[in-house]
Order: sequence, then C-alpha cells, then structure tokens
Amino acid sequence: MSDADRSLQQAQRRRALVEEQLREADTGRYRLRVAEMSGARTGFTLVEKHSGLLEIIAVIPARWGDGVSRILIEDAKTQSKGHLTLFVGQGNPRAIRFYQKEGFRIVGEG
Repeated sequence: MSDADRSLQQAQRRRALVEEQLREADTGRYRLRVAEMSGARTGFTLVEKHSGLLEIIAVIPARWGDGVSRILIEDAKTQSKGHLTLFVGQGNPRAIRFYQKEGFRIVGEG
C-alpha cells in the first residue's frame, strides 16, 4: 500500500470518527461549540458534559496559528468548570506542545 493510500485511509477513518461524534452531540452527551471568523466556520470542540473530557478539537489548517484553538480551549475549560481533560497521541508533538502551553500536564502515557 502506498503512503498516499495510507494517508487517505487515515483521513477517512478520522472523518468517520468525527461524524460519529457529531451525531452523538445530538444526543445531549456532548456540548458542541463552533468557532466562526467573518461568518465562516473555522473550528469546533466537543466536550463531554458529565466528565469534562475534550473529545475533539478541530481547526481548519488555514486558521492554525490565528488563536482559534486557544479560544476554543478557553471556552472548553469554562464549559467544564476547570476540570477539562483530554488524550493526545504521543506521535503528535505539535498538539502536545500546544496543550502544555495552555496549562495541561502529562499525567500518564500509554
């Protein structure tokens, strides 16, 4: 299998996961928040209401570095009354750095 095929499969799996999570948002399990700039959607978060788990944060790549992620994280912290938790893959150093800058700390690895 080529690298392009693997990338496509990975993108399709991520899309399916996000679509499933968005459907679950309709059940009331999650709080869905959407960020907009100039009337265009630029990102969103899903925070599980009961646990304060940040299930997903997504920002369109064109807006990376524009502060959208920071605004979404601050909003998620507010939604969870300061008890926001999340999981991030060890293979995602960019995300790890971002979360650490936002005050998160590593409490375990797996």
